[in-house]
Amino acid sequence: MLYTNLVLHFRQLLIICFFNQKLTIMKKLYLLSIVIFIACAANAQTEFSVPTPTLEQKYNLAKAFMYNTNLAEINVVKSVGMTVEEFNGMKKWDLSNL
Repeated sequence: MLYTNLVLHFRQLLIICFFNQKLTIMKKLYLLSIVIFIACAANAQTEFSVPTPTLEQKYNLAKAFMYNTNLAEINVVKSVGMTVEEFNGMKKWDLSNL
């Protein structure tokens, strides 16, 4: 219903815009850009679905995050001069002595 009403209003606006000899070129361009914008916005009101990842994809993503976190921890510990075993003995939230 809304779409058909918009189409009728666009038709009227286009008739006014292009067949009125008193309108200048800038007004015609302005009205045409408004009509195109509203037509695109009305056409974009379609329903779409968001894909949900499978359990295997979720597992692979979590595994990749875990590997990246471990590599970042090893890099930070090595740059400070500790060994990985010393870092594993520390409490994870106590990073004040790094």
